[in-house]
Amino acid sequence: MEWFETLAIEEAHKKPRAWLRYVDDTFIIWNHRNAELDTFLKHINNVSPSITFIMEKGVNNKLPFLDVLVKRTDTKWETSVYRKSTHTGQYLNQKSNHHQSTKRRIIKTLLDLAFELCNTKKGLEKELGFIKNDLQRNGYSRLMVEQALARRQQ
Repeated sequence: MEWFETLAIEEAHKKPRAWLRYVDDTFIIWNHRNAELDTFLKHINNVSPSITFIMEKGVNNKLPFLDVLVKRTDTKWETSVYRKSTHTGQYLNQKSNHHQSTKRRIIKTLLDLAFELCNTKKGLEKELGFIKNDLQRNGYSRLMVEQALARRQQ
């Protein structure tokens, strides 16, 4: 893919400001007109017959990329945790027959994701609210979640 990306971008008439890839997902920042973006997509799809890109454009200045929702404001980029519309909030129930360390790891993982992906205080607080509500619906005590949060904040 590195060879492909280098070739495709070097040969493009208009280039993206940023090109970020993780495995087969690519996030680009485009500083040109939308029509030129469509031309760029056609160009990269003509570089190699075995590689085809599809494109999802941002809506209302928001674009999901992997587990991150990227939002462009007038002055900065905001990031938060992205959940698909099919997300149910269902996790391993606290009463399930699994070791306690597995259940603590679920809480820790969700908290780590929130702290790593949310780059604003408001976004982090909103995400922590989702986590607390989801975990309580899955039988986790408020105390267990608050203790994990206190450890994470230290």
